[in-house]
Amino acid sequence: MAKILVVEDDDELRDNIIEHLTIAGHHIENSSNGIDALKALSGFNPDIIICDIQMPLMDGIAFLKEKQKNKFYQSIPLIYLTSYDSDTQKLMGLEIGAIDYITKPFQIKELILKIDNITALRSNLMKLGPAAAPSGNKETIQFKTLIEETLHLLLSNQELSIGEVAFKMNMSVSTLQRHLSRYYAKNFSDLLKEFRLHK
Repeated sequence: MAKILVVEDDDELRDNIIEHLTIAGHHIENSSNGIDALKALSGFNPDIIICDIQMPLMDGIAFLKEKQKNKFYQSIPLIYLTSYDSDTQKLMGLEIGAIDYITKPFQIKELILKIDNITALRSNLMKLGPAAAPSGNKETIQFKTLIEETLHLLLSNQELSIGEVAFKMNMSVSTLQRHLSRYYAKNFSDLLKEFRLHK
């Protein structure tokens, strides 16, 4: 199951997508434009965003640009829905961070399969322990981005425990402890205190 934010101004299409994704077992929040979608991000923290391009108030391109400015949201994969099969538009979206396009009209099965593939990939990456994952700057950035996003979302919990953070990050407590030692040379308590002070 994935948490998915659906951003689409066509009420009928949005309701149809929500219905099918809910039946498929996903948890859905929705918005009808980019401005409302940005507000939704702060309280929902989706695993995937499905976003139309042509929308009122703030279109999909402007929304993605704003999303990418926030380090807590940069790693959330976004799939565009578009009525226009324009190479120029596709390249623009890919250049600023979209991972895929689906051209309307589309089969809902195509969307579900792409979501399932993304979800499986993210889950497999999360399960990799330090010994299995190749060392390098990319992996360091990936882990630090993920834990900072998680701490940011859970920071209001004054009794926050390593178990809660590990559960949110979809990994075991022992794996999270190893990652903290490897990438921060700190334990969870010290990292949390430092993060709170920084905020």
